[in-house]
Amino acid sequence: MKQTDNHNLTKRSKWLDIFTLGKNIEKFCTPRHATCRTLVFLFSLTVFISVNSFGQIQSPTTPTFGGQTPVNPHQSYTPRQYSNGNNGQTVVQQQNRQAMQRMGFQPPPTEADVQANLRQQRQANYQQQISKQEKQRRQIYTILTEESKSRSYSFSNSKRTYNGLFRFADVNSTNYKNGISYYETAFSEISEMLDSNKPIDLKKAVFLAENAFIHDEVPYADFVAKIEHLKSLLNQIAEQEKLNLNNSIASHYAIQKLYTDTIFDRSTNATFYPFKYDFEDIFGENNYAQTFVSKLLFSGKGQCKSMPLLYSILANELNAESYLSFSPNHSYIKYKDNLGTWYNYETTNGMSTTDGWVIGSGFVKSEAIRSKTFTEPIGTEQILAHLLVELAMTYQQQFGYDQNFMDRSINKALEHFPNDIFGLMVKANMKMAEFDRSNWEANYPNMEDLSKYPKQNELFNQMLDLFAQVEETGYTEMPKQAYQDWLNSLEDEKQKIENEKFKLKIKLKALD
Repeated sequence: MKQTDNHNLTKRSKWLDIFTLGKNIEKFCTPRHATCRTLVFLFSLTVFISVNSFGQIQSPTTPTFGGQTPVNPHQSYTPRQYSNGNNGQTVVQQQNRQAMQRMGFQPPPTEADVQANLRQQRQANYQQQISKQEKQRRQIYTILTEESKSRSYSFSNSKRTYNGLFRFADVNSTNYKNGISYYETAFSEISEMLDSNKPIDLKKAVFLAENAFIHDEVPYADFVAKIEHLKSLLNQIAEQEKLNLNNSIASHYAIQKLYTDTIFDRSTNATFYPFKYDFEDIFGENNYAQTFVSKLLFSGKGQCKSMPLLYSILANELNAESYLSFSPNHSYIKYKDNLGTWYNYETTNGMSTTDGWVIGSGFVKSEAIRSKTFTEPIGTEQILAHLLVELAMTYQQQFGYDQNFMDRSINKALEHFPNDIFGLMVKANMKMAEFDRSNWEANYPNMEDLSKYPKQNELFNQMLDLFAQVEETGYTEMPKQAYQDWLNSLEDEKQKIENEKFKLKIKLKALD
């Protein structure tokens, strides 16, 4: 990063906070490509746009009333009425204040004086803020332009080809031609489910979204067979524990045993071991397929994306009401009993949780709860919409940015799930990429001249607006170590005792 206005921006605390904020996006996009690594930079720009650093209103100074007319102690004043509404008493008060001033006294300010002073201060602060935001806007432009320009110009200009910070899809490449049909099929079928043109099938939708990335590495028949085997185990659990799987709580109780218990499978005479958390590449940074349900089904190990998603599929297969819920870097299960009482379930370690525990991580801001970004129950339709966001992200990893396919996926997703924070972030990143390539086409004009380039200026402002929207949701990045410590907090003795009580409570409800 280069210096601007003789200030080393990387040493400023604001910049340190900004670049820390962006790290979480990497967890949803493999950073082995340069474009994915720049997502950290993209999201960080949000902070600049929404700074509310208005100066404090200072205490009003005592007003000075001018005039040096000698005082006549024998002069008297007669109150009069004025057409503008001021009565004689007001005039007397004004004249008395002037007389006190002439005698060397400093009378206290009137309410009108105070209000006038406050208006002055607000106007000054407003102008100061406008100036500060403009300076920050210039800094954003300068840094982005210099980074992309230096990268692009490091290559020969004999054939002028964009080679900035972002990779764009090459629709003529063999890789694209071999893979695009998988993405179009997934988009088409999931969209038809969302638009009620096909029955919603969460199992099929999850497979389609993952298969677009792995290209038939796991046949659908094998995927379905694994799900059916788990349903067989659930029926065995129900029979053994005398549960009625038509009871939603009974279904949840049985599903949770797959995450906690070792079970003898009578249909195969083999032992089923509970799903376990996989500590290797937990965010799919080296291989995004590490986060897939397919991988969990065939290895028995998963993480905070695949484990709750499989739980949702199984609940859906049993017609049990179930919801996903997001928190920073994380997703978990929500469900409720017949009385409407809500419960949370942490699939990564088979423990019950509360919203208080989620919020207690320290990375769920009140704004994120009010905006329904985090801790909100996400139904099946919204899960399908989020799968389109995942589809857009894996598309970008395989091919690069594409304002055609990615726009269609994100817009359809946000149509059905407007509060999907990850969809909004991907949309902002796409706008950043679009602006940078357009700015390259204009040969990176100076910031002072940007207004002379209507297309580039409009894209730049759209980009800033989108990142401002992301920041307004209350999104906060959660560092990797903080995330792991937070998950481990469920393992303390008190939580284990509470969890045993919870399991007993759920079992009793399941038997009702």
